[in-house]
Amino acid sequence: MWQLRSYNSEHFWGGNYHLMELVMEVAVEPDTDCIYEIGGKTYRWCSISPVNKVIGIKEISVNCDPEEESDYEFKCPYC
Repeated sequence: MWQLRSYNSEHFWGGNYHLMELVMEVAVEPDTDCIYEIGGKTYRWCSISPVNKVIGIKEISVNCDPEEESDYEFKCPYC
């Protein structure tokens, strides 16, 4: 099982994954090219440990009313 845990750089790089809050467990390796929506919250991945099957994720907030649009009509979720 893969674990998605709230990212803490000190715990992650120290190998103390059990000290990071478990957000979710999944059977297959999650796609790291996407943003996760879990329990009504939005997360992005920060670090991955394939050997330990742990992905460190951070909660983000999405601005639904961006001030600018890109040339490709894509609204930036971070603006």
